[in-house]
Amino acid sequence: MTARSYALTAVAFAVFSIATNSAFASDCSISERFRVKRPQHLTGVLQDSTNAVLPGIELELLSQSQLSKHLRTGNDGSYDFGELLTGTYQVHIGREGFCAPKTKCQFDLCVLSTATLDSNHMTAVY
Repeated sequence: MTARSYALTAVAFAVFSIATNSAFASDCSISERFRVKRPQHLTGVLQDSTNAVLPGIELELLSQSQLSKHLRTGNDGSYDFGELLTGTYQVHIGREGFCAPKTKCQFDLCVLSTATLDSNHMTAVY
């Protein structure tokens, strides 16, 4: 292989890496990992940033990237994953256009915050 072909290969790899990393970086449908330090119930009402309830939204609880629990929010936006054991989890939201709710853990208790609109799927209306 010549020096020029090494350089072209390196450039192609760098472009591919940037493209694939930016594609993954824009996916906000899975929350950041959160740690449950002691068994607890994870229940609440899923709302958007305007405090409107979000009924019929598919939520998945992941543990070590594996599906742990699956549910759909009620007509009032309520969800109940039941009791979680000690461990590390993520939440996946199954509605295109929404980002997974952020998780707040304080005093050994974790709750889901609001689900936000995904800016990558927003459409301007004029």
